[in-house]
Amino acid sequence: MISQKRQGREQVSLARALSKLGHASRTQATALIRGGRVSVNGTVERSPQAWLDLRHDRVAIDGRAAVAAEPVYLLLHKPAGVVTTRKDERGRRTVFDLLPPGTGQVFPVGRLDKETRGALLLTNDVRCGQLLTDPGHRIPKRYQVTLDRPPALVDIALWIEGMKLRDGTLLQPADVVVPPAGGCVLTLTITEGKNRQIRRMMEELGYRIRDLVRLSIGPVVLADLPAGAVRPLTTNERRALQEPATHAGAGRGAKR
Repeated sequence: MISQKRQGREQVSLARALSKLGHASRTQATALIRGGRVSVNGTVERSPQAWLDLRHDRVAIDGRAAVAAEPVYLLLHKPAGVVTTRKDERGRRTVFDLLPPGTGQVFPVGRLDKETRGALLLTNDVRCGQLLTDPGHRIPKRYQVTLDRPPALVDIALWIEGMKLRDGTLLQPADVVVPPAGGCVLTLTITEGKNRQIRRMMEELGYRIRDLVRLSIGPVVLADLPAGAVRPLTTNERRALQEPATHAGAGRGAKR
């Protein structure tokens, strides 16, 4: 539920308020509220959709004031075989199983599918998460793609120009680093975040992906971070993430 301005007050739902404060995901917040553990201005509130203004209303969980948590920004090298979800009904390992004890409440910024590995950001900063996933900000994401055979020049041209998938999905142009003659490894930079976008781009033209790694998200680079490891973002990385305009407009075309 989005925030609304009513009679000069910027209001959000109670569930969203707890999420914005960094204390729980929206689903967890709903459970806390319905369980009678959340109060607003001293009165227990059991409706997750109740409106309030965080500038004026006092929210508490189990009697303790729910103040804004210290911002947390993490880079995780997600291994293949790990799912980007908090809980998995099939018992598979999730990215949250890889976080150090005491990390606190964070959420992934976007997703990587089960077999894709590489850079994944996690934070408790809702505003930052929204900014990075907003298509309008065009945050570049760079991938290394290993195909089952060398890509044809005509197919590379389609990726560079932008393509329309058989299901009607329109994809924006990608920046492509062309592999040497006979090479199967290329680098693609995209500024969208459509579901399984890279895999769909390749499969549309009959390629099979042998390996897919996200190398960077905007200014944050995976570099030599080991698979399964996590590190906090640097001050410069955090500052740069708040300036999406500086990352937009990655150059288009083929590079060798």
